[in-house]
Amino acid sequence: MRTSSPTTSYPVPDAVSCRVLEVSQSWFYKWLGRAPTLRDERRADLTLAIQEVFDRSGDTYGSPRVHIELRERG
Repeated sequence: MRTSSPTTSYPVPDAVSCRVLEVSQSWFYKWLGRAPTLRDERRADLTLAIQEVFDRSGDTYGSPRVHIELRERG
């Protein structure tokens, strides 16, 4: 029995998480092993862009300024 999935850092057994979320363990493991979706890829790209803007600002920009920078990029 796994005590936590590779995507989390909490020591909660997968079986307990699945029960709470009302999903089957087989569905969970199928979901866990799936290829990234287009949405997942867009979110990863956005996360990298946000980090880049924040780093270039010397870690001083807040979310409003980061948002403006990203909007200016298109």
